[in-house]
Amino acid sequence: MINISQEVLDDNLAFLVAEIESEIERSDEGGRIHNHPRNSSHISSTGSNSIWDEQYLLPSDTAYHELSITTLRKISIYLCDALIRPKATIPTTFDHLCYWGWTAAVAGEAFDTSAEEFNNIFDFQLGVHLGLLPMRLPENIPNATIQALRFYRERLMLLIGFSTLEGLICEFNNSLTGDGKITTDEIKACWKPERIGENQRRYTRNEEVSNYHDLLQIWRTQEEEPELVRQILYDINDLQRYDIETLLWKFEDIEATISEELTDSTHNFLRIIGKHRNKNYHGEQVTRTLAPVILTLCCLAIWDNIEEEEFIDLSSEVYENIQWKYQTNDLTPQSVTHPLWPSAFYPVK
Repeated sequence: MINISQEVLDDNLAFLVAEIESEIERSDEGGRIHNHPRNSSHISSTGSNSIWDEQYLLPSDTAYHELSITTLRKISIYLCDALIRPKATIPTTFDHLCYWGWTAAVAGEAFDTSAEEFNNIFDFQLGVHLGLLPMRLPENIPNATIQALRFYRERLMLLIGFSTLEGLICEFNNSLTGDGKITTDEIKACWKPERIGENQRRYTRNEEVSNYHDLLQIWRTQEEEPELVRQILYDINDLQRYDIETLLWKFEDIEATISEELTDSTHNFLRIIGKHRNKNYHGEQVTRTLAPVILTLCCLAIWDNIEEEEFIDLSSEVYENIQWKYQTNDLTPQSVTHPLWPSAFYPVK
């Protein structure tokens, strides 16, 4: 299993951001201006979301199925930063597609998707199929239904991703029941400002957590092992890591939320996700720019709950299964006969 150093990931992320911004610029009106691309890697663009058929974060001779579980966990923050940091677009890259695909392939074998408690894994796999559509379908298919799925896939990905992430947090977190009730005596809501009343700054045993932002923060603050995942969640949540102007442009109607977080010095980026979950679920807003971020967080939640001792044998078994399917059946990802086989998700093209 291959470990990728932080220095390599930092350098590759910086190159990715510079490369994406050299091809797409933002106009003064907030629109996007496409420069003449230096290569053919840009394959799809819908609204503020773009897709690149190129791997940036890993060395060119490294594939996602070769990575250690430590790197698979660690790279989630780089994939989130790759989406958020560029100032002119949400750039989903080949890295994202491979990460989602490999996670879906392993998750289907790691968890019994026929069991009710793991319905979220099944939903996650459906979300990954939506994410892979632009890579696997040509744009000019004369079918209105397929075109609708292709054009609005991020809307569907987002709704699936929100519910899946909530389910994964509740199912896997020792501080919560599967239906989102507190299992410990008390959880202090340290992420809320001091001005909030004491009764709103704590959760007690058997109390249901109905606030999506609070669920995300319970995942972050109650994470015990591995320590790496706890640190990743703390870093993703740190609003001070991001360019505020870029956030305001990419995610709609968050001025008041960001202003409160800065004023209160709570600096919770995850509150933006909680705010948009509620607005999207209630039909008030469509925030397709968040879809790849949420799907990446679902991947982190899955890798968080696969034991390191089991991972090497599990990943080897999954990849051998994929190789056997392709070698014995002359398959391609588009012709795999069952949509939940590992070979249906990886490789992505």
